[in-house]
Amino acid sequence: MKSTIIRVSAGFIFAILFVAFSGMVFAESGQPKYGGTLKIIVDGDVNSIGYVPDQISPADYFQRQPVIETLVRYDEEKQAIIPFLAESVQEDPEAMTITFKLRKGVTFHDGTRLDADAAIWNLEEIRKSANLGASWLGASSIEKKDDYTVVIHFHTWDNTFLRNMAWDSGMISPAAFKKNGIDWVRQNAVATGPFRQVSFARDVNKVFEKFDGYWQKGKPYLDRIEMLVVADPTVRLASFMSKEADVLWGMDPKNAQTLEKQKNVVLTTDKIQGLTMSLVGDSASPDSPFADVKVRQAMSYAIDRQALVDYVLYGYGRPMQQLSVPEAWSYSPTVKGYPHNPEKAKALLKEAGYPNGFSTTLYFSTEGTGKKLFTAVQGYLVDVGINAKLEMLNLGKYGEMYFATGWKDALLASNMLCYPEIGIMTRYFFESHSVLGMPKSIAHPEEVEKVLQEFTVVSDREAQKELAHKAQYLLAEKYCLYTPILMQSGVTASYPWVKNENPRIKSPSSVYTFAEYWIDK
Repeated sequence: MKSTIIRVSAGFIFAILFVAFSGMVFAESGQPKYGGTLKIIVDGDVNSIGYVPDQISPADYFQRQPVIETLVRYDEEKQAIIPFLAESVQEDPEAMTITFKLRKGVTFHDGTRLDADAAIWNLEEIRKSANLGASWLGASSIEKKDDYTVVIHFHTWDNTFLRNMAWDSGMISPAAFKKNGIDWVRQNAVATGPFRQVSFARDVNKVFEKFDGYWQKGKPYLDRIEMLVVADPTVRLASFMSKEADVLWGMDPKNAQTLEKQKNVVLTTDKIQGLTMSLVGDSASPDSPFADVKVRQAMSYAIDRQALVDYVLYGYGRPMQQLSVPEAWSYSPTVKGYPHNPEKAKALLKEAGYPNGFSTTLYFSTEGTGKKLFTAVQGYLVDVGINAKLEMLNLGKYGEMYFATGWKDALLASNMLCYPEIGIMTRYFFESHSVLGMPKSIAHPEEVEKVLQEFTVVSDREAQKELAHKAQYLLAEKYCLYTPILMQSGVTASYPWVKNENPRIKSPSSVYTFAEYWIDK
């Protein structure tokens, strides 16, 4: 059966946004104002501003958005895919195809047009990339049906594909790439967005100016956007509080708590998406203590999740017992998980043959709140007899374990994305045939494999929901293949004169509607 996502007018989208964001403050006239510069403080720089296959970090996905747009977007309120540079998207699981009908009249910043040839060039670059190509494993070919229609053919249906396209289908100018080369493009984005890039000073700033040829008529409202890179969280906070910028992105929880007390600051928090921090023991090696489900369950019982949310995240997060939060369609209300019970943890260790506990290593990355969190987690584990030695890894070494080699006879702190569409996480981090590192270090019970593989190929939403709930139960409760701890919510601060800020913008997949920002100042 075919399912089609139909284009809606820009005016209708704006009306929906206005109603959805009725809690936001607008100018007395109720109309956006033209002009002005929006200054945004960010916490780090990009891997690449202009070459989509190199864009894999939250900084990449956020900082490219004034310039680079995607074929589709993910509407976090509806928890559904919506068209964007494509005016319609048609999924046909029976024919094993997804058809994109492109908008006409969309041009890149260099004046060349976005058509089927340009879209296919971009999709082929993404498909062959080491970073993003994994989402194309089920695809067999890309067809140009006409000048504005692209058809992707699949040999194995993948219901996570469009969700990945909301991240990974950024369109850049093939002409600019062919003229200037990949190294130039990595630092110079030439795309279809409401703003064109005019400068890029690594680890300092980026400047974007209004693109007069933007396809959404009457937009953008702003003249310029400046992104200021400030690595130190204390300096970021001080700069924002002294009004050197209008928006503070990439805020740590402690700074968010400080800004709560400022009456003239608007804090926006994502409650449904974020970063889920978990522990994953080596259950794949027969000689590892974590090969025994009772040990994994003991570890899960040992941890007081709510206490960690309060202590580490200052309340800007949620305790987790599965991959989703209750507001998500994929959340299973029947999964109870492992509430804090150290006595139960000790009893399970004794049953598993470790009455005096055992020693292990807990690997975690230097990023974010990891050190504070896993030092606290270490204390909970030691209390029940799991003597975990902490080993902090730089991002390169951590990434090697997580995405390539796996780990032996130890624990890894896993940072998985928390999304309603959990099929992306289950496919890459838990299925045995995944190319990533984590599946090399976890067991793969036949029951789990069957459910996860069915979950990826089924097209009916109700069937997806049923399988999602089964997957939540099997992964987190029955087999306890990982121990979810907490979800860290993204927090952004802005001043009241920043208007039309999208409240659903706190995760790498989310969209800042920069074309609709304006300044009332």
